[in-house]
Amino acid sequence: MWALLNPDNNVRECIDGAKSVTVAGVQHPQDIFTKWTPEELAAIGIVQVERVGLSKEQQLSMDHEYIYHLDGMRQVVVESVQSTPKSNAAQIMADLIERNRRNWSAAIDAAAGAVHSAVFSFPGASVEFLQTEAAAQAFAAGGHRDEPPIEVQAVMDAERVDAVSATTNILATAAQYRSLLAQVRYLRLTGQAAVADAVDIAATDATGSMYVDDIRALIP
Repeated sequence: MWALLNPDNNVRECIDGAKSVTVAGVQHPQDIFTKWTPEELAAIGIVQVERVGLSKEQQLSMDHEYIYHLDGMRQVVVESVQSTPKSNAAQIMADLIERNRRNWSAAIDAAAGAVHSAVFSFPGASVEFLQTEAAAQAFAAGGHRDEPPIEVQAVMDAERVDAVSATTNILATAAQYRSLLAQVRYLRLTGQAAVADAVDIAATDATGSMYVDDIRALIP
């Protein structure tokens, strides 16, 4: 952000983003903000603004009056702000926190969905997984004496192993997937509960971000 100064060094206009400006009757193109040095801009009365950082809560729940003064030693305009709470500040904050909770709950769902998509990487994969697991369980329960079911035969051919090894591999993989999905479910439910209990936006952001990262770390 830039400030255009009057000859008395008071701020005439704040410029939020490059645009053409007229100074002392001379029109300058917008690219002076990227091509000129700070010293060149200052020579025609354009200096950078040091802005006040306001939180999302402060921006929405309070009315603000911005004040600008030139720091001549550093050739920058310093922004300060006087804030007063809005009459409905409490309701604004409550609505903002609730909206943030919903957003993080959706983000946690999306992270869990990403893990499921990685495990079941094509349409019908979850059904195929259950069918293959059930076939391997039945074959193992029969002592591997019958003809291997087609699901086991497919693994035998793909991995070039015998029926017993194929069955063992199927059941071990199934156990890994079930354990992984159980972890995802636990993190999803506990994360959404923790987000719902967060008392403010900062706590909601920290909690939601932590659970999203933990879930996405499980993507195989």
